[in-house]
Amino acid sequence: MSIQKVTLIGANGRLGPSILDALLNTSDFEASVLTRASSKSTYPSNVKVLKTEDDLPFDQLVEALRGQDALVIAFAGTQKDNSIKLANAAFEAGLKHIIPADFGSCDSSDPQSLDLVPLYINKKDVRDHLIELTKKTRQDGTTIAWTSLITGHFFDYGLKSGLLSINLDKKSSTIFDNGTYPFGATNLRDIGFCTARILQNANHPRLKNQIVYVQSLQTTQNDLVAVVEDVVGAKFQIEKVKADDFISEHKAKLKQNPDDHEATEDLVTVGGIINTNWDTKGDAYVNDLLGLQLKEHRKLVEEALRQHINEKFGQMLKTSHDLHRWTVENPHDFWIDLYDYTEIIPPLPADIKYAYNPKARFRDVPVWFEGHEMNFAENLLLPNVRRNPHSIALTGLREGELDDPEHITWAQLAEMVRLTRIAMLHHGIQENDVIAALMSNSIWIIVLFLASASIGAIFTSIAPDMGLSGCLSRLAQVTPKLFFADTDYSTRGKRLSLLEKVRDILNGLPSNQAQPTVFFVPTTKRPHTKHTINPPIPITLGASLDAFLEPALDDGTPLTFTRLPTSHPLVIVYSSGTTGPPKCIVSPHISLLNYRKIAHLHNSLSPESIVFQYSSTSWILWNVMLGHLTVGARLITWDGNPLHPNAGTPLEIIEKYKATYWGASPRYLLELEQQVTSQTLRRTYDLSSLKMVTTTGAPLLPSQMLYFYSPLFPSLRPLTSVHLSSIAGGTDIASSWCASDPAGPVHLNEMQMWALGHDCAILNSEPTRKSAKPLWDPTTKLHKPMQKLEYSEARDAPGELVCRKPLPSAPSQFWGDDEKKSAYMDAYYNSFPSVIDPASGEVKEYHDIWAQHDLTTCNLITHGLQILGRSDTTLNPSGIRFGSSEIYHIIEAPPFNSMISDSLCVGRRRKHDNDEVVFLFIIPAKGVKFSNDLVARIKDAIRTNLSSRHVPKFVFEAKEFPYTINGKKVENVVKKIISGVDVTPSSTITNPACLEEFRKYRDVERESPMRTSKL
Repeated sequence: MSIQKVTLIGANGRLGPSILDALLNTSDFEASVLTRASSKSTYPSNVKVLKTEDDLPFDQLVEALRGQDALVIAFAGTQKDNSIKLANAAFEAGLKHIIPADFGSCDSSDPQSLDLVPLYINKKDVRDHLIELTKKTRQDGTTIAWTSLITGHFFDYGLKSGLLSINLDKKSSTIFDNGTYPFGATNLRDIGFCTARILQNANHPRLKNQIVYVQSLQTTQNDLVAVVEDVVGAKFQIEKVKADDFISEHKAKLKQNPDDHEATEDLVTVGGIINTNWDTKGDAYVNDLLGLQLKEHRKLVEEALRQHINEKFGQMLKTSHDLHRWTVENPHDFWIDLYDYTEIIPPLPADIKYAYNPKARFRDVPVWFEGHEMNFAENLLLPNVRRNPHSIALTGLREGELDDPEHITWAQLAEMVRLTRIAMLHHGIQENDVIAALMSNSIWIIVLFLASASIGAIFTSIAPDMGLSGCLSRLAQVTPKLFFADTDYSTRGKRLSLLEKVRDILNGLPSNQAQPTVFFVPTTKRPHTKHTINPPIPITLGASLDAFLEPALDDGTPLTFTRLPTSHPLVIVYSSGTTGPPKCIVSPHISLLNYRKIAHLHNSLSPESIVFQYSSTSWILWNVMLGHLTVGARLITWDGNPLHPNAGTPLEIIEKYKATYWGASPRYLLELEQQVTSQTLRRTYDLSSLKMVTTTGAPLLPSQMLYFYSPLFPSLRPLTSVHLSSIAGGTDIASSWCASDPAGPVHLNEMQMWALGHDCAILNSEPTRKSAKPLWDPTTKLHKPMQKLEYSEARDAPGELVCRKPLPSAPSQFWGDDEKKSAYMDAYYNSFPSVIDPASGEVKEYHDIWAQHDLTTCNLITHGLQILGRSDTTLNPSGIRFGSSEIYHIIEAPPFNSMISDSLCVGRRRKHDNDEVVFLFIIPAKGVKFSNDLVARIKDAIRTNLSSRHVPKFVFEAKEFPYTINGKKVENVVKKIISGVDVTPSSTITNPACLEEFRKYRDVERESPMRTSKL
């Protein structure tokens, strides 16, 4: 029995549009819609509209349905008489199959449901009538069949309407009994899909004349509320009630007033929760037969956010990329709605229409929500103290002391900030004063940051292992009034005093500047253990933290916050300064809006999350990490080295403290894999708590993504439920350009999406198109083995990453810049004086766009992104432009990852050169000898996997490569040195002595022997 012509009645109801879409998207069907004559609804041109008078006369129904194969009834189940009339008309017209209006929320064949809500008696009566119809035979010998599709609650509708006993607006939920009833729910789109699949397989014995059950997910109230809190980023108020009492109360209301719609809805709600466990239905549970896969709770809840945008702004967004497009096409709607959605305080004025002056260019550095005032620290502390005062906010760890954590609750954190704020005011701190910290990642540096922000002072931090000149090049520019320093710090198992470095810093600051007041923070409460030295503090150098806090101890002034203009400076961060003085980048208080976006939407963090982000306090990731606190997540601070005593230390932290989010780096994953391969690290770890892992600082190689998901990763179980995402951003914008999409698939060698609200583009690019398959998809948790993976070639040609619209976390200024912000403009806005519009061919001025100076490509099929390297280190031999990461993808993948421990690829172009020459330097792995054979194998692999134009002309052995204190490989300095430029490197390079080795390659052609490529 083949069904082709399908009629749908109720096409404009709650469920109808999803069913109609599914029918139209299935080539097997010709879809018709049956409507009343008075209906003014319109439908796509390929939908046939069948009309009857409004009272659905039987003869007109028969005539309208004649020639059709199947009827789907999608109007309300209360229309019992009309449903029976339609069934009779369908039989008379010769139809083959009927799907009645059963669907959600309860099982109409279950006695408990029938006792609960009279509505379901109507549905049973209709089905009983269909059963009787199937016993009849028409004159032509045919009969009619039916299938009742029962779906549980409509998940997406129920989440928004409260039918799932969750109120998103009030952030509350009613839990029945202990909240552990297993229940099913189905998205409207999936109901449409299942309806179409039933009609495609209508003669299957599990479907024909059967009641069948489907679900998009199976959950419990407790689990669902936890995920909703996770996505929304807020703790919900929970009211627990006894289901029996709730049912008795509402049945009494319904008995008193049978038309009490609210009482009916409440009974439907409880029935759909306590009595829809489809695991008990045997073969009648047909997800497998219809091909409907269960979906993750998180994905379904995140889809609800898109629906929120769809309904509020009249959109039709289906994917995260659709959502991104809407955010950049409607920036004011997005940023205003995001401010409200993430509950930043105080609320925006009700009449606000624009997030910033709509006529302003990016280079104008427009003020956000002009006239509005807020405070970053207030938003981080107050909501969390009110909701979860006794929950842990911070877990502080020191290197070598992983079993001895310091836990700080939100209430305790607020009290520490209160005392510190009072002490800062006592020491004369006012708005716009700079407070500096030479401290490692710890609880106390976070307290100092928050206290500074609460006043309107400006905070700046430097990692203790930064060299003296690096410290001076920063502090001399910002002239701090207070200077906090750890007494000592850790470096690979050793504790070193900071007293002499602080003395040298004070002596090295300009003599015409006022000296800051210095206070030393002890790194532990236990002096003189093997993990700390806590040296005595000379009175001429500074005072202790206790001395700093002493004036506040007897002051009962409550914690308050100074609300400030959104553009008021919050922190000063610094560019790398690898070839000159670092730029002092001022980030404003409104950066909070972007931090909330990252934490809520891209990283899916909530008060239930436990965040472990490895970062030094000199890196912008430390500031982003504080942004995760703003959504109530618990933060693990740690001052250790990830490779000491071995690469398993971060995994041990995740295991001990049940981290759900881990921020790592590709460099760390490379070291981890090498230690596991060499048997240096042999144990495995319980990483089952992890939900998301992000990496940044360098491109994440395909081989590393495969390794993470392989059984070789040192985890007790494969990390099949963990979302691995490579991200990339910038110190300057305190955010990600390329961000995570928790609801989307992960593809090899790609970052998932542009960050929401970032109107990014790639200039000077030409598209190509091919298909691509995902490495991992959160909807199926499908991992494809290596031999079946496909590398996508659907890419734009490499181009410059730019952003065309303002961002709330963009710098408000460079500290010390002139009134015209000349240094700021030169850094980002003066790179592209004109661009040819590909549509019109006209030259357009582009002074107003932000240039990030990253070489980037985009996959036009998956929308995945790849950053190939900094523009100033882009390789360009013979006009072929590519990034060093393309070479690293070959060198750091099998088989070379076991032969080569590190590599560096740069171009050389001296003043007299007409073309650039590519150099590849490698450091052989232990036990591997540098040889002509190894060089030949490397070149052949590059030629085979990329092209002959990618093959370096020279391949040399090196002893060491320069790295910054944040673990970033420094290419541009090596490039300048071999190109004949004399460079005085910044002290952010941890090993500057290694640079001397590269001077000899300026005129390497004169040296012998040469290892050159023959193309």
